[in-house]
Amino acid sequence: MKAEIMRMALKTSVFAFMLSSCSQSNEVINNNNNTNLENRNALAVQIDTTYKITNRDTSKEYSNYSKSINVRFDRNAENLTRMKKDFQAENSIQRMKYDQEIFDLNKKNVQIKSKANRSANHNLKTWDYFKTSTNVEMYELEKSIQALSERKL
Repeated sequence: MKAEIMRMALKTSVFAFMLSSCSQSNEVINNNNNTNLENRNALAVQIDTTYKITNRDTSKEYSNYSKSINVRFDRNAENLTRMKKDFQAENSIQRMKYDQEIFDLNKKNVQIKSKANRSANHNLKTWDYFKTSTNVEMYELEKSIQALSERKL
């Protein structure tokens, strides 16, 4: 979104410059050529710098987010593996139901990780929504794993 604002500011500045230069006489234009060129160059450098900072920050944010999701994914997978191993069923039906619940939670865990890995395709407009919804899904999964763990102990 910041990049779009910066592009719009650049376009507006160029348009304003063009309009102002059309209404001035040739003498004024010649006298102000150097000043306008310096101002345009300074504006272009400022916009370019802001654009680079915006992109760099987004890239860093994505990298940090990806790392945190991977840590949570790994922790969930370890917990589910441990829970499956530690569960002692009284009968095979009980064991099958428990294994199915573990399988479903593992499947959801993998789906969330897969969704997070595709997050690089999101633009700035959808990034916040994507990040929030994925965090909510991961939180709900973690609550389900904890509930299953407490119920079976």
